[in-house]
Amino acid sequence: MEYELEVEELRVKVCEGVYPPSEDTYLLLDGVKVIEGHTVIEVGSGLGLAALRLAQRGAFTVASDIDLKSARCTKLNAWKNGLRPLIDVVAGDLLTPFRNESFEGVAFNPPYLPVEGESPYWSGGTTGRKVIYRFIEDARAKLKKGGCLLLVHSTLSGVGEVMDKLRAEGFDPRVIRALRVGMFEEIVLIAAFKA
Repeated sequence: MEYELEVEELRVKVCEGVYPPSEDTYLLLDGVKVIEGHTVIEVGSGLGLAALRLAQRGAFTVASDIDLKSARCTKLNAWKNGLRPLIDVVAGDLLTPFRNESFEGVAFNPPYLPVEGESPYWSGGTTGRKVIYRFIEDARAKLKKGGCLLLVHSTLSGVGEVMDKLRAEGFDPRVIRALRVGMFEEIVLIAAFKA
């Protein structure tokens, strides 16, 4: 089912088969001001809310998603909001299509739940960190020195382990926001600066 939604002055279409905005989307959206810069990217853009917000704040923004429906939905929403001149949309796997030191900021709401194969939107492998670890390993090369990545994660999948991985890859990470969802889970927004 497709429908339209207004989110803080942005009018977006939630396209059929694309991850609809949820608590984790809004957590990321709330934190994007941390990565304002000249060139930023939203990885796994879905319908493109974070990319739209970054472009709205004046950044040249790339939105990427491995799913073609999501990439098309992001492009449609960029047009709907008059932001198409500031947003390039790329269909690709994480940060692999891009050159080293391409971005000052990276935002990613990855699949982070510890489940196998149920949905590419939330299935992060048995630990919930499979996609996140691949992303972190590549993000260091793609960020400029002093750049920042924003990453959504869940306490169900080991926030401490993700923080350790970020440190091992040369980042200075900190949890900048947290949100309790349900009785047993908290989702967090991590900001990690490249040394």
